[in-house]
Amino acid sequence: KILATACYGYETIASPEVCIDPTPFSPSLRQKVCKAQSVSAGTQGAPMAVGSVDVLPSTGSTKFKIYVNNVGGGRVFRSGLTALSKCNPSSGDWKDFFKDSDYVEVQDVVVSGVSIKSNCRGLDQGFIRLTNGQGVFFCEFNKIRGSSAYPTQLIIKLKYGYESTLLKSMDIYSSS
Repeated sequence: KILATACYGYETIASPEVCIDPTPFSPSLRQKVCKAQSVSAGTQGAPMAVGSVDVLPSTGSTKFKIYVNNVGGGRVFRSGLTALSKCNPSSGDWKDFFKDSDYVEVQDVVVSGVSIKSNCRGLDQGFIRLTNGQGVFFCEFNKIRGSSAYPTQLIIKLKYGYESTLLKSMDIYSSS
């Protein structure tokens, strides 16, 4: 049997379209362009994915509940060169690897071209802590333009390290 472990830095960028409604509870005589509701973030092709976003409108602001999932089957850990060195089983740092496991850095959250990362909650010094491969955090957007509902992209950037292990059974035969 051959066991191979790969550790690498990775970044996920999700950009689902969300609806911003400055007056979600006001009766409207005309139909709105969009409706503030939960959305799927689709697939990002990365081991860590933004699964969905709950859009919670209120008068003058919109809150987002953002769900993050480990979909790659490996182990996620804090990003950076020191974290990558902890993946090496022959280094002394490897035993400390577990204290950095299950953390994903939220690099930025942007709505309508405005960063709202400073208005995000549920983070530990800018990191999401995963439990059973899942995490959640909350952000608020309060720089809403105009008085009509409008669709816009919510851009979520995540950064992390990732460890994947492959076990392969092989038969070795003599050539003579």
